[in-house]
Amino acid sequence: MKQGVYMEELTFLFTYWSRSCEGQMKSHGVPIYYTSLNDVMGK
Repeated sequence: MKQGVYMEELTFLFTYWSRSCEGQMKSHGVPIYYTSLNDVMGK
């Protein structure tokens, strides 16, 4: 299983996406990407 590598890439993608969409999310006042990342990471 390459779960470690998969999670690393997934975290990178979420980080990249959240940075590119941060302004839009903040304008709505809802940090959606943080919730999504926590759900995916199983926290």
